[in-house]
Amino acid sequence: SYNDIPVTVDDALTVNGAVNVNSAHINIDAGMSFQWDNSHERIEQSDGHIEFFVNNGEQMTLDTNGLGIGVISPQSFAKLQIQGSGGAQDGAHQALYVHAPYETAGEGVGIRMSAASGSHEAVGIIGMVNNASGNAGSMTFHTYNLGGTIPEAMRITNDKYVGIGTTA
Repeated sequence: SYNDIPVTVDDALTVNGAVNVNSAHINIDAGMSFQWDNSHERIEQSDGHIEFFVNNGEQMTLDTNGLGIGVISPQSFAKLQIQGSGGAQDGAHQALYVHAPYETAGEGVGIRMSAASGSHEAVGIIGMVNNASGNAGSMTFHTYNLGGTIPEAMRITNDKYVGIGTTA
């Protein structure tokens, strides 16, 4: 048994097999990183940030402000900040892609926003639902109506019709 025996390695340590750590932490010095093989994929810590690198470029940062994807210093007012590629919004230039894994007509995916105050909650949803063909859809906007549901308040169809409080 090698319990409670400190081990110091001054050069390199190679372990063939598993390393198990029970009831403790793995501590590395500031500025050091976890790196895979001889690649440029690594996780490192510096200046209070945890940084994720791919192809030797910082791709994601986690700090006290929040999580930045494609952003080195996330804004303090946002818990998640995503930097996408710019360009016309009729192609593949969106910074966030939310996907529903099914094609059921009238169903889809959405982003829920909530503002809570005590036991009260204001809710809004921006959604995308499939049409019967599955190849087109409608963007929907929902607001909480003080009941048990969050009904649709507005819809923009793939035919560019807009319905507010009615069927588009």
